[in-house]
Amino acid sequence: MVEKRRCQLPSGTIELQLANGQWMKHSDHILPDGRYIGVRTDITDIKQREQVLRESEARFRTVYEGAAFGIAISNLGGQMLSCNPAWEIMLGYGRGELDGKPFSFYSHPDDIAENSEKLLRGEVKSYRTETCYIRKDGTTLWVNLTVSLVEDEVEHSQLRFAMIEDISKRKAAEQALAESQSSLVHAQQIAHLGSWAIDHEKNSVTWSDEVYRSFGLERSEFDGRQDSLLTFVHSEDRERVRQHAENLRNGMDSEISFRVVRPDGQERIVHSHGVITHMVDGLPRQARGFIQDITKQKKAEESLRKSEAHLNEAQRISHIGSWEYDGQSKSLTWSD
Repeated sequence: MVEKRRCQLPSGTIELQLANGQWMKHSDHILPDGRYIGVRTDITDIKQREQVLRESEARFRTVYEGAAFGIAISNLGGQMLSCNPAWEIMLGYGRGELDGKPFSFYSHPDDIAENSEKLLRGEVKSYRTETCYIRKDGTTLWVNLTVSLVEDEVEHSQLRFAMIEDISKRKAAEQALAESQSSLVHAQQIAHLGSWAIDHEKNSVTWSDEVYRSFGLERSEFDGRQDSLLTFVHSEDRERVRQHAENLRNGMDSEISFRVVRPDGQERIVHSHGVITHMVDGLPRQARGFIQDITKQKKAEESLRKSEAHLNEAQRISHIGSWEYDGQSKSLTWSD
């Protein structure tokens, strides 16, 4: 048998790799009568398994060191045993600075440990949650955290395997969106201006909160169907509102002022303006617009008309007229 490789272990046992790739373990033994005997055992399967294990460990190490997401291994008490560079970079620490540190070292005080306790009690095998850590510089890091228990076959114990993904940008965008929506709702409330959207295919209407306030309705009191809208419209205005809806259905922008009858019997006057926002094969599919409560404006206009009518009537009865001269345009206006 032609040897390709030979190595001697500290125990004196020799491992041989033959030219055909086969591995043998060779050991010499002294018999009671003083004779020597050599024993060779085929260990090819063992060597192949060891090679597979080394390759697997090398792949894991490559992923562990080069991953864009953070990876950490700790004991059940949360003490850090190892973490990859991405974990340290996310938290702003140098290599090895987190070794031996507990998770509480950088966990946010508001972080709830309920999921972790369920994991340790064996109620769940793993959990995933969004939480925040505190970086070395004191700033907050939002992460998507996944934790599971793994077996340490060497120490015959359980370890916590954790992965984190930085979601700080997404959280900042969500916060900005929430603030923007809050500002929009506040602005709509001040201006008594609400927004709506119509999906003709689904026969559905979506209202902003201010539209519900204009109609005096709770969200549960409107089923979101276009044909249900007429229920809240004054009977004398329903035909005009139907025509308004038909215009939008036929692809024409439309606007209308009409009266709304609230559940408590109170009437409000609103102005609606809608435009087509989505067409498919030349047919309108979606429309968007606004509704503004113009009750105060209409009442003010009505009061002004009545005042002018009263003034004209008083002038007619008393045979008194009035005039107004505009010095800039040099124009003179007379009453009746």
